[in-house]
Amino acid sequence: MKVNVVPFKTEHWWRMEVRPEISEAEILWSKQVKPEFLYEKFPSLTIMDGPRIIACFGGVYLWPNTAEGWVRTVPDVYKYKDILFEQVNRLSDFLFDIWNLNRMQATVQKDWTVACKFAERLGYISEGELPYYIGNYTYIMYAKLRSN
Repeated sequence: MKVNVVPFKTEHWWRMEVRPEISEAEILWSKQVKPEFLYEKFPSLTIMDGPRIIACFGGVYLWPNTAEGWVRTVPDVYKYKDILFEQVNRLSDFLFDIWNLNRMQATVQKDWTVACKFAERLGYISEGELPYYIGNYTYIMYAKLRSN
């Protein structure tokens, strides 16, 4: 199949396989908040392998010069790690420019070590733990600064 990068649509979120690392609290939260409210209004993309959705990612503008980055992937995303890394980096650079960001932050479930390493590979720096951030789970706040 051919891998494509397309604009994110809410249906991609719901059609995607759920990773076992995602906490039940986070799944419940996403059902209550509605991804279209958060993500369709901001630059967000989807990686597809034919009809299969591999990853969705983007940013949410929080306040002047600050945004929150997000990524959602399928369990076997490691097969697509290079294109995911490249595309998330390109979108991050774009968001830094169009929103004149000084800070892009992301929260990652602490016990999800692969995701923590991915954030660090993208140039995000750990700023500390957020106990009980979503449900009973501890998350790590990561940030990438314009000066990094």
